[in-house]
Amino acid sequence: MSNVIRAGLNFISVLLLARSLASSGYGELMFLIGSFVSIKSLMDLGTANAFYTFISQGKNRSYHYFVYFSWLAIQFVLLGLFIIVICPPKLLDIIWLGHSRYLILLAFIASFLQQQGWQTINQIGESERKTIWNQIFGVIIALVNVLGILLLRIFNNLTIPNILIFYILEYVIFCVVTFFVLGADQYLFPLKKDNVLVRTIVWEYFRYCYPLIVTTLVGFLYSYTDTWMLQYFGGSAEQGLFQIANQFATIVLLATSSVLNIFWKEIAVAYEKKDKIKVQQIYFKAMRGLFMFGAVISGFLIPWTNEIILLFLGEKYINVAPILAIMFFYPIHQSMGQLAGAFFLSTNQTRIYSVTSIATMLISIPITYLIQSPVDGYPVPGLGLGAFGLSIKIVILNIVSVNVCVYIISRLQRWQYDYQHQLYAIVLTSILGYASYLGARSVGGIFFISSLKITVLLQGVIAAIIYFSGILFIIYYIPALVGFSHIEIHKITQRVKMLIKNVFLGMK
Repeated sequence: MSNVIRAGLNFISVLLLARSLASSGYGELMFLIGSFVSIKSLMDLGTANAFYTFISQGKNRSYHYFVYFSWLAIQFVLLGLFIIVICPPKLLDIIWLGHSRYLILLAFIASFLQQQGWQTINQIGESERKTIWNQIFGVIIALVNVLGILLLRIFNNLTIPNILIFYILEYVIFCVVTFFVLGADQYLFPLKKDNVLVRTIVWEYFRYCYPLIVTTLVGFLYSYTDTWMLQYFGGSAEQGLFQIANQFATIVLLATSSVLNIFWKEIAVAYEKKDKIKVQQIYFKAMRGLFMFGAVISGFLIPWTNEIILLFLGEKYINVAPILAIMFFYPIHQSMGQLAGAFFLSTNQTRIYSVTSIATMLISIPITYLIQSPVDGYPVPGLGLGAFGLSIKIVILNIVSVNVCVYIISRLQRWQYDYQHQLYAIVLTSILGYASYLGARSVGGIFFISSLKITVLLQGVIAAIIYFSGILFIIYYIPALVGFSHIEIHKITQRVKMLIKNVFLGMK
């Protein structure tokens, strides 16, 4: 529920920024922040994954904090010096396409605090099984974010530098406060100095991360070239259109973001105990349940993309609609991809994760160029498809790469390769989604209402009733789609019936 609230608040933030900055301004902001998200993976070298895996296993927490926090400080200082002092102006213009050094520095600090800083705090909370506190602070941050953007807008100060400064102040305060609330300060310094143990832990990080070093280098090229080529060939407006569609689509990943760290933690513990049955149960329930959740939400939203854009962003953003329709397919398999990656990393199978990731990303980079480069481009002409082409590439490549990872996991664990539920889930939810959309439009058309918002809202409610009633029917008769058996579904329905009965008896 906290993720639903947070997603709603983040959605409001996106709308406020998109409406205020226009597609070009919003594209510039997302380009600056997105560039450092890519650079973060280059600097991190897989150590964040190692840190979370090690502290989840509960060994030598104080020393892991000391080693990892020292590494974060080194990253911050080195990249800060590169931006301020080392990087020559010409190289700065090539990397960040003409943005000022001051603006780049602000984007770096804001992104570092949001990605490395807040991610580390979340990992600490999850490793201690303090999920509730993590979620509470996540909601508060999202609320403060909305209020801050609103205040900047009210006082006509909603500019890119002011937004970045606000992000910096926001995350500095919340990272420090949450760290102490979680009680992590008790592990901040080792009780006694043990240089041998520190060296041992550093060596553990190296063994965990060295297969990921090439992956992170290629990962940086992969994510940065997507953002950079779209900005270079398409400009800020195309960047803005794609980022808006991407922000809308990530709402579908709500359940995955709720479950991912818990999944990682529990798989790591069960694998450490060699409890293969529990590992299999957690894996299949999470995989199927989250895939179906993504398919259900996307299946409902895809037919409504035009109405969503008109309702929330206005007619000037109608070009986002086809991009958004394609991007709504992305989170369906992305949930599986995140869980597959977490499975590899939580079970220390970093070499396999590295090889599969590198192969996917190396294929992606030249495809991105061909999609983004104009028809008369030099040295190699492309298709010039901009944001629309990038969205198609991301979705198709994601489906292929995720299924490769799932197949490898199945072979290594000697499980049956599970792919049929993907076809059933997507086909059933898509057919039901369009049927409910057409049905709602037909019923809603009976009533003459001049207001677009009220019309869409009325039709949306009718469609939701038809659609989700159909989904419940499908799950009841095909429970395997969500990772349950018929017996488990029967038990759940009996509990729901008993709950409803008790509510009515209480009312009487």
